[in-house]
Amino acid sequence: MIAISSFGLTFEDSFAQADFTLTYPDSITDTTSYNLGTPNQITSFTVNSKTYLAVASFNDRGVQIIDVSDPANITATDSLNDANSMHELNGAFGITSFTVNSKTYLAVASFSDNGVQIIDVSDPADITATDALDDDSTLVLGGAAAITSFMANSKPYLAVAAHSDNGIQIIDVSDPANIAARDSLDDTDGTYELDGPYGITSFTIKSKPYVAVTGHYDDGVQIIDVSDPANITATDSITNDTTTELYGAYGITSFMVGSKTYVAVAVPSDDAVQIIDVSDPADITAVDSLNDTDGTYELDGATEITSFMVSSKTYVAVASFEDDGVQIIDVSKPTEIFGVDKVDDTDATLVLDEAYGITSFNIGSKTHLAVTAQADNGVQILGLNRAPNANAGSDKKAILDATVTLDGTRSTDPDGDTLKYTWSQTLTSETPTVPIDNYRSAQTTFTAPEDPTELVFTLTVDDGADTDTDTITITIAKPVARNIKDMGDTLMSAKITGPNEITMTYNEELSTFINSYLNFTITGESMPRSITGIDGSPSKSVVVNIDGEDTDAFVTILTFDGEPASSGSTGSMYMQHADHYLAFIQVSDGQN
Repeated sequence: MIAISSFGLTFEDSFAQADFTLTYPDSITDTTSYNLGTPNQITSFTVNSKTYLAVASFNDRGVQIIDVSDPANITATDSLNDANSMHELNGAFGITSFTVNSKTYLAVASFSDNGVQIIDVSDPADITATDALDDDSTLVLGGAAAITSFMANSKPYLAVAAHSDNGIQIIDVSDPANIAARDSLDDTDGTYELDGPYGITSFTIKSKPYVAVTGHYDDGVQIIDVSDPANITATDSITNDTTTELYGAYGITSFMVGSKTYVAVAVPSDDAVQIIDVSDPADITAVDSLNDTDGTYELDGATEITSFMVSSKTYVAVASFEDDGVQIIDVSKPTEIFGVDKVDDTDATLVLDEAYGITSFNIGSKTHLAVTAQADNGVQILGLNRAPNANAGSDKKAILDATVTLDGTRSTDPDGDTLKYTWSQTLTSETPTVPIDNYRSAQTTFTAPEDPTELVFTLTVDDGADTDTDTITITIAKPVARNIKDMGDTLMSAKITGPNEITMTYNEELSTFINSYLNFTITGESMPRSITGIDGSPSKSVVVNIDGEDTDAFVTILTFDGEPASSGSTGSMYMQHADHYLAFIQVSDGQN
């Protein structure tokens, strides 16, 4: 096996080719002014066209907001913590975002406070707590560990996975300043796969919302219908066996491929990812899995997981606590998943030590990942860069001593990155070197040599992470002398052969240049007709009878507009061709 390692990234020949390469634009670590101590889950949101991250930090008992609009220069904006015990943020664990009346909010599941805190982040530089809910004998919020949002009956709700209470709690957040508990479901009788949940995700099937919850100690996944938040119901579940990788199921995400819905589960005890088809929430099925039994993948201690799309393909990215890294898996065909790329912190150049939480976000056309690292007390940004496409244009010809243009402006970058251009000449012992006016310009020129030759140039485009090349061959030749002839030497006849048709007959085949026929006028009419069609440019080979003998000839059929020309009509027109002078010709009658 061949392995190449650079900046913590390892490619192996057992991996399939990805549509992107990983880059590492920036990271941020904890300081006395940030709340990034032992960061857990992470989410992204957008305010005023700018993208932000929100991090739930367990030991700092708070939330940190990070502006990632420029992924290469991320900045902390504001934070909120529970230092004064006024908020439900002690042991901040899970986090999600939602919108109410055009305002953006966060919901934080706090493990140690056994509750949920709502935070208004409409101004990311000045976030404020709005309301909270904590556990009591009527609620299922003990050890609140994971949280997701969903819509039911046009209202926003939260579903909270409560690790200690072995269940989930539904919360109405349509009024973020006055949130209210709705229904709950727990595993007190052992009926459900809800023992010690750590992960939760929502999805919709046929306009009905569902949640999928990982039962960490049940080694399984439970599906719950939440379309009626006041009366939620379990639909189906799946547990670990010899055919699945669900031992210690932890993080979970949902995604669609075609019209079918799936969940992907990060499984730390199995060092694996399990894919489950949930398209029928009453009859879910395991379809494929990937594990790290041979150390090929970054899946040791797989914790959190997120899904995303790049170039119409679907992927999941897994944060792996014990591997200090991230594994990317192609799930475009959920029954045959495979690893495509990975990164780890073996050389300590990245903020990935004890990677835990992970989310994806887009800036323009480019997809990024954000990973929380508990031992590093920080967040690492990963870019998924797609290579540019170089286009040097089509091969062409030029004459001696001419100014020739090299044009690479049709080159593109699928991520919208700014490209750098480099032109170079491919030299052989038989070709002369020609100076390029500006070899770093997208469009530049050179002067053709004085002798005929063939020149090859290579265009390289660079988007800052990847490059692509394209070549163009330019044939330098002497100018071709043209013998311009009189039309009378070639045109045998021009006849009106139909009510709106003229047949031009030539004694030689015309070139591929289109003929020009101007101001065709029928004798006796003041206004010329318009030529509406040309059939035969170049002319078509035919056999005509002249004076009783068959003769090879070439014809072009013209059609013209207006009233049909009557039998016996004649006319005139100007005719021009690339190899002939402009000529005034008479058109005779040929309808009889």
